[in-house]
Amino acid sequence: AGGDASLTAGSSTGGSGGDLTLNAGAGDTTGGDVTVNGGTGSSSLGGSVTMSSGVGNADDSGLMNLNTANAGLSGVSGAMTLSTGISSMGTSGALSLSTGSSSSGSSGVMSLGTGASSGGNGGDIEFATGSSSSGAGGAVSVNVGVSSSSNGASIRLNAGDAPSGIGGNLYFKPGDGSSSGSNLFANAATSFNYGVISESTFDFSGLSTIFLSSSGTLQLSAASTMTLSAVNGISMGNSYVYDFESGFGTVGSDVSGQVTINSMAGVITSETSSLLSGATEFMVIFNNRVSASSIVMISVGENSSSDCYFVLRNVTPAAGQFTVEAKNMSEFACASNYKLNFFVIN
Repeated sequence: AGGDASLTAGSSTGGSGGDLTLNAGAGDTTGGDVTVNGGTGSSSLGGSVTMSSGVGNADDSGLMNLNTANAGLSGVSGAMTLSTGISSMGTSGALSLSTGSSSSGSSGVMSLGTGASSGGNGGDIEFATGSSSSGAGGAVSVNVGVSSSSNGASIRLNAGDAPSGIGGNLYFKPGDGSSSGSNLFANAATSFNYGVISESTFDFSGLSTIFLSSSGTLQLSAASTMTLSAVNGISMGNSYVYDFESGFGTVGSDVSGQVTINSMAGVITSETSSLLSGATEFMVIFNNRVSASSIVMISVGENSSSDCYFVLRNVTPAAGQFTVEAKNMSEFACASNYKLNFFVIN
C-alpha cells in the first residue's frame, strides 16, 4: 500500500479543538483551485473521499456547509455540481441525499429551494431522469414515509401565488409517443388502476360508485353531443328538472298548415281561430329533433274560448317532423286560436 498522509489539528482538554483550514492562493486574475481526489486503483476499487462533521458526545454534531462564494460586482455566483461518474460497462454510481434517522424525535428536514430574486424571475427547480436509447427512461417516484402509529403524511403540489397577477398553473402531462400516455389513479391498498384521464377519456369504471358534488352549481357541457347511459337506468334523484330546450310558433305564419319549431319542447298556436263544431284541423310541425322512433307527447294548452274543447286524434312522428290532428268536440265553434304543448322524447 502507498504511504498514508494525515493533517490533524490539535486536541484540547479544556476548550475547543483546533481548526484546520485549506485555502488555495489568491490571484490577480483567477484564484487557485482546491482539488481532493481519492487514489486510483489499477486492479480494484478507487479510493473513497469521506467528509464528515465532528461528533458531539454531549451535544449536537458539527454542521457541514457546502457553498460557493458570493459573486463580485459584475458576475454571477459560482455553480455547484453533485454528480457521480460515467460508467462504460455497468450502472453508473448512485446519488443519495438523506437526513439522519432519529430514535426519540423527528428526523431531519430536507429542503430544496432556489434563491429569491428582486430584479428577475425566481430560479427553477427541475427533476429529470436519464434518457435511454435501448430501454425505458428512468422513473421518478415521490413517496411519503409509512406511519405505524399516526396518519399518513400528505403530498402537496402548490403553484405560485401572484397577488397582482394570475396565479401559476398546475400541469399533469403524460408522455407523448405513438400512443400518448394517460394520467392514472391507483387504489391505495392494492395499487390497482381504477381510473384514467387522457386526451379523449375520463374513465373511472374501476369503481362501483363515483360522486360529483358541489355546494353551488355543477355544470357539465359539451361542444357537440353529451351521452348519458346506464345499464340499470338514470335517476334524477327526485330532483326538480328544468330548462328544457323550448320554442314556439304559429301554424300558417309562413305556409298554411305548417310551422317549424326545432326544439325538444314548445307551444304550437293554431292557424284556425274559428274551428267549427266537429271539424278537424290538420297541422305539420317541422322539427329536426324528431325521428320516426320519437315519442311526441302533446297536451291542450291555453284556450280562451270556453265553448269548445279538443281531442287530439293522431300524433304521428316522422323524420324531421310530426303531424297533429285536433278535433273540436264541442257543439259550438271556437271563437279564437288555441294552443298545444308538446314534448319530444328520443
